[in-house]
Amino acid sequence: MSDLHRGNIMLDHDENPTVIDALVGSVSERHVRNLPLIQNAFDHAQALRFGRKYEDPSVLRLPPDEEL
Repeated sequence: MSDLHRGNIMLDHDENPTVIDALVGSVSERHVRNLPLIQNAFDHAQALRFGRKYEDPSVLRLPPDEEL
């Protein structure tokens, strides 16, 4: 589990992507399987790692303002 996002990835002097600021810790398989937010973070991290496009599931999107 981490706080990895585009703002935490910069290019070094050789133009290689480098993580500059991230909170990282381990998460049990049980939590990855049973908690949608954790599963989403895991899926997103894998997509970033392998260069795939990732669309967040609708359950995690913010509601339109008129619903508030």
